[in-house]
Amino acid sequence: MKRSRRHTLYLKKGLTFAKAILGISTPHHEPQPIASTRHVQTDPLRPDSPGGLIDRAYDDHACAGKCPTGWKCCAGTEGCAPLNGDCCAWGDYCISGHKCRIWQGQKACCPSSGCPGERNSSTPTLSPHASSPGTATAVHSTSIDVKGSDGSGLSAGAITGIVVGVLAVTLVIVSFVFRKKLLRFVKRDPKRENTPSGTVHQVPELLAEDSSQYLSQSENSHSANYDRGTDPKTNSLMKAVRGGGWRTTLYIGSIISIFVLALNIAFTVWAAVHHQSADGNGVLFEGHCQTARNVNTGLHLVINVLATLLLGASNYGMQCLSAPTRKDLDRAHKDGRSLDIGVLSMRNLLQIPRRMFVLWIILAFTSLPFHLLYNSTIYLTLNSYEYVVLAGKESFSHFSVETLRQAYEDLPWMGEDALTFETLRRLELNGDFRRLEITDCIDKYEVDFQSAFSNVLLISEDVDPGNGIFAFVSRSDLYQTHKVNPWGWLCMSTNEIYCEPHLEKIREHSENLTVRGYHTSYTDIDTFRVDYCLAQEVPEKCRVEYSLSLLITIVIFNVIKAGVLWGTTLTTDNTPLLTIGDAIAEFLEQPESSTLTCDQWKFYQAPKMWHTVVSKRRWILYFLLYCGCITTSIGLLIYAFHSDKVGSWTAAMKMGLVIYFVSNGILTAMAQANEWSQYALSRKGLRVSAAPKGSQRSTYFLSLPYRYSVPFLAFSIIIHWLISESLFLIAVEVYSPSLSRVEVLDFKTCGYSPVGVVSTLAVGSFMVFCLTGMAWFRPFRSGIPIPGSSSLAISAACHPYPSDEASGQMQEVRGIGARKLQWGVIASRYHGVEHCSFSDQDVTLPVDQRFYK
Repeated sequence: MKRSRRHTLYLKKGLTFAKAILGISTPHHEPQPIASTRHVQTDPLRPDSPGGLIDRAYDDHACAGKCPTGWKCCAGTEGCAPLNGDCCAWGDYCISGHKCRIWQGQKACCPSSGCPGERNSSTPTLSPHASSPGTATAVHSTSIDVKGSDGSGLSAGAITGIVVGVLAVTLVIVSFVFRKKLLRFVKRDPKRENTPSGTVHQVPELLAEDSSQYLSQSENSHSANYDRGTDPKTNSLMKAVRGGGWRTTLYIGSIISIFVLALNIAFTVWAAVHHQSADGNGVLFEGHCQTARNVNTGLHLVINVLATLLLGASNYGMQCLSAPTRKDLDRAHKDGRSLDIGVLSMRNLLQIPRRMFVLWIILAFTSLPFHLLYNSTIYLTLNSYEYVVLAGKESFSHFSVETLRQAYEDLPWMGEDALTFETLRRLELNGDFRRLEITDCIDKYEVDFQSAFSNVLLISEDVDPGNGIFAFVSRSDLYQTHKVNPWGWLCMSTNEIYCEPHLEKIREHSENLTVRGYHTSYTDIDTFRVDYCLAQEVPEKCRVEYSLSLLITIVIFNVIKAGVLWGTTLTTDNTPLLTIGDAIAEFLEQPESSTLTCDQWKFYQAPKMWHTVVSKRRWILYFLLYCGCITTSIGLLIYAFHSDKVGSWTAAMKMGLVIYFVSNGILTAMAQANEWSQYALSRKGLRVSAAPKGSQRSTYFLSLPYRYSVPFLAFSIIIHWLISESLFLIAVEVYSPSLSRVEVLDFKTCGYSPVGVVSTLAVGSFMVFCLTGMAWFRPFRSGIPIPGSSSLAISAACHPYPSDEASGQMQEVRGIGARKLQWGVIASRYHGVEHCSFSDQDVTLPVDQRFYK
């Protein structure tokens, strides 16, 4: 009762500590819009402004000298706007944490949380769709943002408080869950001897002489006791770590999880302090799109390396938790049930203690979404410019302002009042238009999201100025990109909706590229052969961003994993049977009488192939999953190449991950069986998960030799990275043809890369072919019967001295598991039938097609 009250008090203190940290905040000061002196300049190209006046700022604020060509720095708003546009109508150019709003009847860059005096009300925000350059529509929206005192997002103190609070609460919870084990660990008596249960029968006279030397060796060395109970070598953590074995590996896994946790916390705090924005996301890089893609790819490679290391540690912890002890095996064998040894088994979960089962479930459920969430913390944001396609005989600069105004009024399909022909003329004079030959024009515009170019004028000698100096050809529309190609205007001559299948042919005959354009009505259609293109160059604004909420989620998952692994390392007193070597040593020293009476079997000398150790049901599942993944992926690729739209890749990626886990199970089972088969050829020490004694050998990483585990781990990292490059989170920010932000069209979606998908399929197929080829064309070293992972079958092969037939009691020899062993026919018989078993004495090979016990 006192301990319960003490832990309750610790829990309350931890919660109070986290609450106190989270409550730290700086005094609130409402930021005021920046004011500066406005200067007025006359612009004759601005008909909608009285007297042709526009606002022009000449000050030393943040945007001075940083606006692009043809743009102005707006006084008092710290934002850039086109020369003929209203200041602050382009809210994207306000400083970080500010948006363009209506304040005291004027447009100004106010904090995202609201203008002064309007923080508790719904502040009208300027819509990116203005009805005219001089007017704006107020849009009221309700949103919930987590912001700091400056309106720029969570403060560094809040982020630190959240992380430290989560750590404190998790530490309290873990200590509460493991309270009994921790107390037992602290109070453990190093001098206490472990008394094995049951009675040890003396070796019969006929074997006493042969076994005396081994018994004396056993008395002078540590007893190889694998019974469930307190191991003298685990009386302290450091002794266990120095002693090696499964506890050392679990300790290393705990250190790895803490190392990854430290990196995640450090990155989260650093990003929140230096790169935090108002919506809970932050920008790690902004600039050229190809550079942004390279940064994004490199970060995801690091993420997948860390995630795979953490999942590997979790997998080891899950196997330690689900591995049975001798007590669990005795209970299961008494009911005629077999448990699995050496593999991650769902069957064992019903036989292990409830506390271990709960910890296993926690590790499993925090591992399932880990890669997906971890890879989603960093994502790419693309800028997509909508554009208008026009056709003309001459460029904009060849016409006067009045002619352009009249042509604009005669062409009602522009759909953007701010994008006038006068504006395009000014941009052309400023050098923002670039001449592209037809092939280059096709290459630059055959993309879903246009990030480097905007409006394009197709120069053609076929345009008749008598019908109008310009013809409207097309306009990209992100609302329709899921149905048709945004560059469908390139394929007008083919009369096809889906353009991509015809692009190669059009590119080969680029000199004959023709488009259709409209003059004053939809019935006034002309066809023009394109000579070249004039494309408007625009700045690329691709960004690599992070999600703060997902980073905090990853930190929480990481804390849970580290806590469970560390707690398991500290408090596990039981010695699990992780490998077949552990089980052989246990059953040799304390044999089971129930498995001595197993049915006779016929020995076949010809070795079997590796695939025979895996059940047909598992192989059928394996190939069905593989064929399903290949078929689905190829089908989606064909659909993508015809429609160029992303389908649902979730099913294909999930099947790929399932194939990875099934492959891991198959490879582990075959490697374990191969290890078993070699004991019929020569005398060897057992591979055990505990600290080796005598002739024992330390185990590989679980049951996989390094020549298999290292390549498989590398394949795992590469495949997970390729999956992250095949299916990924992507954000798109949309700009209108007049380069104003269209926030209502912004979206986040799952993007895909055909190159990534093909690479994933190629690497996955190579791994499958290697595994299948090794299984079907590689034989075992001997014809020894393979028990797989069945504990009953392993027990039946471990009766080295079944001589007391009258009493039916099995003979125990202490320390036999620490010696070199070999499988074969032993000297003793059971009911007149020769017996095969592991033994430390001389054995002979079985005779082909003879019956044995």
